[in-house]
Amino acid sequence: DVWSSADAMNDSMSGAGGHCIGQVNTAVIVAGGYEGAFTDDTQERDGTTWATVSPVLSATRQEMGAAGSSTAGAVFGGWPGAGGNTDVVELWSGSAWGAADNNLGVADKGANRGVGIANNAILEATGSVTDGSGTTGGKTASTFDGTDWTTITAPSTAAQYVSSFGEQDAGYFCGGSGYPNAMNAVMKYTLSGDSFATDSATLRINQHQQGFSFGSSTAAIIGGGAGATTGTSYGANKDHADTWNGSAFSAA
Repeated sequence: DVWSSADAMNDSMSGAGGHCIGQVNTAVIVAGGYEGAFTDDTQERDGTTWATVSPVLSATRQEMGAAGSSTAGAVFGGWPGAGGNTDVVELWSGSAWGAADNNLGVADKGANRGVGIANNAILEATGSVTDGSGTTGGKTASTFDGTDWTTITAPSTAAQYVSSFGEQDAGYFCGGSGYPNAMNAVMKYTLSGDSFATDSATLRINQHQQGFSFGSSTAAIIGGGAGATTGTSYGANKDHADTWNGSAFSAA
């Protein structure tokens, strides 16, 4: 398998929507982010080209968590800039954003990641509940049933900017920044036992900040991002990509 160039987004941005919502070859939604200023922009790819769509998010913010499909998606938390983090949850119906009945129990940014189906079951875990400084790690986790958020057992290790993939009953949260150090741990959440456990697998390369990740609990890809170093500076951007086969990572 190889990477190939595709059509560019209409607007450049960083920190958009945590993850894309949807499938790249059919429909993808990307929302929020930073384009010289915090934005409420929403862009959709139909499998071939990008289009800027309306309505936009209810408020400008970046570094949100996201999960779901292009017809039933959700974004949650994030950083609106001044004023700290947010607990806002918005649901995407396939054509419009709408406020969820309930927001997150904890306001957070950057660290929250999700897996699952937005109108049925989302697993969400965070590693930071700071005011944006990024110097303090936290750890919380919750599930979403389409209406209510329920606090569940938290991961044993705090980590910001993790990669996530999988399903609500088998969700993987990998690496991230145990500020200020990059991490290579892999945590798996099992719904039946309501527990996070450190997996025997580790990342091939210590995790990056804000890398990408997508896929199922048995077939996924992670990569990119930046390696944390010390203080508020970060290592060089990374171009690596790794595949997950359900038990181990290998170079893609």
